[in-house]
Amino acid sequence: DTVEGFFLLDVNRYSSALPAFDHALALDAAYGDAWLGRGLALQGLSRHAEALAAFQAASALEPRRSIFRSYAAKSASQIGDRKLAGKELRLARALDPRDPTPWLYSALDRHQNGEFNDGIRDLEKSVELNDNRSVLRSEMQLDRDRAVRSADLASLYDAVGMIDVSERAAGRAVDSDYSNFAGHLFLARSL
Repeated sequence: DTVEGFFLLDVNRYSSALPAFDHALALDAAYGDAWLGRGLALQGLSRHAEALAAFQAASALEPRRSIFRSYAAKSASQIGDRKLAGKELRLARALDPRDPTPWLYSALDRHQNGEFNDGIRDLEKSVELNDNRSVLRSEMQLDRDRAVRSADLASLYDAVGMIDVSERAAGRAVDSDYSNFAGHLFLARSL
């Protein structure tokens, strides 16, 4: 059920993925990955408070997994709890200093709250750490991750008036993943 749920998440079928994770949890309520999947499905449905609760359950069950903390931080940020988001991001970084995910979510939170320079710094750190996930992700997935980070960097550079740097970051997003809509859109706007 969990594998099916993650497959459904990959094709953005959040409503269909949720019952798959719920069934997996009915079989084993202590399975952290099923809680992670449930949280991701709820996030995709914009049910952020419920997603946060799922990520917190995963973190309670497996407190040493950085990724659970990163997603909890993302949900906390989305419901406006910056204090909890900051705490979860610090824990995620301490648990796995080589994981780019907490740096990405920190950058997005800072961008959303007008802290552009700090957001740029965090996103640059995330880009630097991106390939550390090569054991877990395919080259295509790493390229997508790189493209997302580059498109977000382009937006942050633009926000602080660094137009030329912004255009180059948008170009890197397109180069990394030609199908990345955000990179194309931002590059087109800049031209």
